[in-house]
Order: sequence, then C-alpha cells, then structure tokens
Amino acid sequence: MVKIFLVRHGYSIGNEKDLITGHYDCDLNAVGFKQAELISEYIAQNLHVDAFYSSNLCRAVNTIKPAAERLQLPIICEPAFKELSAGDWEGLSFDEASKLYPKEFKAWVNKEDGAGPVRGETWESLYERTTARLNTLMQESDGKNIVICTHGGVIKVLQCYFMGKSISYMTEIDWVSNASVSEIWYDNGKYEIKQMSYDDYLKDLKTHLPKTV
Repeated sequence: MVKIFLVRHGYSIGNEKDLITGHYDCDLNAVGFKQAELISEYIAQNLHVDAFYSSNLCRAVNTIKPAAERLQLPIICEPAFKELSAGDWEGLSFDEASKLYPKEFKAWVNKEDGAGPVRGETWESLYERTTARLNTLMQESDGKNIVICTHGGVIKVLQCYFMGKSISYMTEIDWVSNASVSEIWYDNGKYEIKQMSYDDYLKDLKTHLPKTV
C-alpha cells in the first residue's frame, strides 16, 4: 500500500493578483511563505514521510521546502505534476481572459470536451500526464508514505480519476485550499480518498480560490 499526501502550493503572487498562472513560474507571497512554515510543522508532527515529490514550479517547491528540510529529505521535482499550461492566457487576470476570449474562456471554465486556453493545454491532457506519472510512481513506492506538492488544477483532475469520474465532473468539485493536505491510499491498483483539503493547522491563514473559477 502507498499513502499519498497531496499538498496544494501556498498562496502565491498569482493567487493574490487573481492571475491565470499555469506554467508561469510566480512565487509564493508573504502569506504563502507563512503557510509553508505551518504545513512544515503539521507534517513533522503528524505524518511519517518517506519521500517528497513536487511540481518543479517554484510556488510548489517553496511550499514543501521547509518540511523537506525539517525531515532532512530531498525534494524530487516532477514536471508531470505541473499545473495546466495556460498558453496565451498566462499572466492575464481571470477577468481579462474572460473578456478577451469569451467563448474559449467559458468552455474552459465549464470543462467542456477539448477545451483549453488558447495555445495552452486541455484538461484531458493534464489528466493524462498526471495520472500516467502517478500510476508509475505507485509502482515505485510500495509500502511508502509520499508527499506530492502540486497545484489546484492537478488535484482536481486527480480527484476525478480517484472517483472514476470524467473531466466534466470537475465542475462539481470545490477547489482545495492553499497549503492544504489531501490524503489518498493506493492498494492493489485502487485509489481511496481518505480526506480532501485538510487545513485546520493554518488557522487564520486559510486561503481559497473562488468557486466560480
């Protein structure tokens, strides 16, 4: 069996400015760095971790870095767990993208088949690359507890996968909060969600994406 702890990156500069970041490598803001310290304390006190994996974008790496340093474990960067590429929309605010590309933006938000940012990545592509790497990682991690620090979109598509749902079901799922932990168990080829978006340790530093995104 493998216990997976999915961590969403802390509150970022892109979150603060309501930007579509995708692969744009923006860092955490001051709140996000504080969240990283709090999640480090939570992991050290409550979880036995054998390995840390992370998207190679700095907002993810810097979220999990304090915990990895505290437990004296390396961070293994995995580009497969990067956020969805937003193409021409990266760096735009959600409001700007909706006005400049109204048809494409609506289809993307509604998770329509094949929808994606202009010259960006579709939800289906994100689903395929993340689930493929996760499945191979499970074969490499038998008997271990692993932390994967990643992004809101990645966690949403993985949640659909764990539940046996299509991409369109993403519209029914709330975004996990920044610097939250979701626990999933993998055994004999099956994934079981134990808990999603746990963030009580953040106290008054909890941050969330709007449900309309």
